[in-house]
Amino acid sequence: MTLCDQVPKGMVWMAFHFRDGNANWLTNAVFDPSTLTAEYKACAVRIEKI
Repeated sequence: MTLCDQVPKGMVWMAFHFRDGNANWLTNAVFDPSTLTAEYKACAVRIEKI
């Protein structure tokens, strides 16, 4: 099974655990007010073919 088989249609997946992937730079800048943890795991995206 490949990663593409595991991601449901209409969803996007990108590793965010590694700094050199830069995924966290692409997400929104919202923080949880209680823990001040960044909201890296959920954000809206738009993908365009270039």
